[in-house]
This record gives sequence, structure tokens and C-alpha cells, in this order.
Amino acid sequence: MKRFCILLILLCLTAGAAAQGGFPREIVDDAGRKVIIPHPPERIVSLAPSNTEILFAIGAGDQVVGVTDYCNYPPETEQKAKVGGFSDPNVEEIVALSPDLVLGTSFNDGVIENLARLGVRGIIISPETVADVLAAIERVGYAVGRDGEASALAGNLRERLLAVEEFIAGKERPRVLYQVWHDPLMVAGPGSFVDSAITLAGGQNIAWDAAKGYPRFSSEVVVLRDPEVILSPKTHGSGAVADAPLPPGWEDLTAVKEGRVYSIDADMIARAGPRIVAAIEEVARILHGEKGEDK
Repeated sequence: MKRFCILLILLCLTAGAAAQGGFPREIVDDAGRKVIIPHPPERIVSLAPSNTEILFAIGAGDQVVGVTDYCNYPPETEQKAKVGGFSDPNVEEIVALSPDLVLGTSFNDGVIENLARLGVRGIIISPETVADVLAAIERVGYAVGRDGEASALAGNLRERLLAVEEFIAGKERPRVLYQVWHDPLMVAGPGSFVDSAITLAGGQNIAWDAAKGYPRFSSEVVVLRDPEVILSPKTHGSGAVADAPLPPGWEDLTAVKEGRVYSIDADMIARAGPRIVAAIEEVARILHGEKGEDK
């Protein structure tokens, strides 16, 4: 009798664990919608490069059947069907792929609503901070049945951020300009992932008081604030200070005189995906020197 009771308890615990980790699942997306996901999605369409990167990073790449024209990482995305642009994907092409889940962001919220009217299930994943990105990884993992992989990835990224925090502790924060474009001059301002990366890497963004995330900026103000480090996106080579004529007065900037003008992968530092942590690590190395081997 005692053995029977023990077995019964074990069966109940096992059943409870299975129910907890199984489907159907309810998720509240970043648009505030409650979405029921009845079973692990087998055919996923991603409408944002950031969400595509999350899916592949947690091992759900084989479940992805469609991505946007701008989804370029990892290289395996080239083998996936393309459904159009980031802000204007082709709804007919999405429906033709028979997805059981579509991942969008706030930029294509209207598309998700249109798909819902056509009976296609979708959710909005649109993190606004680096901490949100880590939480988004776990939420996407929950939605697609990759809980363990997502939790492990988010945990690793948190450890790496803590390592950067320890590395920059007590160090002076150099003045940093992230030059998005040269004519007209555009920079990364507050609210952008670039601004967060600069701050978390131990720098201070000289465009801290700009009106939006990626505004036009005054060259004269740059001269007055005299950045000690200038960063530019790699994918916009002609926008990098090293490749474009210097605006008047920039030859006397501390960053230019000391040769501290660098480029960094624009997708890595500006996307709300797992590689934002690698970007923070790289910026920390640029600002403060090597911190040891990459993780």
C-alpha cells in the first residue's frame, strides 16, 4: 500500500510538471493581447530581424519558414522564404506559408491584426531596453516551446552583462559620439539601443539630450562637447568619419586627434536581439581596453 501511494504521488508530480511545461499556453504580447498557443508552433514566420535572431539563437531555426527581406542573420536565413519588407510585409505570402505563429514588432502591429482576422495567430515582441531583450528571449522561448534553450541563453547573456559591469567599475566614462550618417549629420540619441550599449559599456553619449533616438544633430554642438571616441556603423561605410570628409572643426576633436574613431556592426548594436550583448562587450573593449576573451 505504501509503495502504491509513493507511485501515485510520483505520477501526480510528473503529470503536474508536464501540464506546467506543455501546451496550450497563453501569452500576453507587447501590444497587450492575450494569445492562446494551442501546440508547439511548427511553422513560424518572423516579421523582424530581431525576432528572427532570437528564434535561431534558441534553436528554433528549423521551425522558421518565412522571414523579411531584411532578416540577414544568421546566414541560414537566406534559405528561408521571404515575405517582403520590415514595415510592409506581404500578407498573402505570409498566409500562403500556412504559419501557426507569426512574430511581429510594434512596427507591424497592423499586419498582425490583419492576419488575426484571417485566422493566422500572431504576437508582438517589441523590447525597448536591453533588459527587455533578455525577457523577450524567454517569452519567445515560452511561445515556441523552447523554454530551456531560451532560459539558458538569457542566463548566459545576463552573466556577460555582469562581467562588463565589473570590468568598467570605477573607470572614467569617456565622451562618445555614435555617428549614424554624415550628411546630414545624424547620431544615436536617447532611447536607442545604441545609446543603451554606450551607457552599459561605460561611456557617456554626447547626444544624451537629443529629441529622439536617431535625430539630426548639430556639428557645432559636437565640437563643443568634444567626443573622446567616435563610433560609426560598418554597414554605412560612407557614413563613417574615417570614410567621409570631416565637418569644419572636427579635425581638432579629441577622438580624431587621438585616432579613436571606430566602426561597429550596425545590426549587432542597433537590433533588439541577442547580439546586443556582444555589441556592448565590443564597445566596452573600445572604450576601456581588452577585458579578456569573448564568451
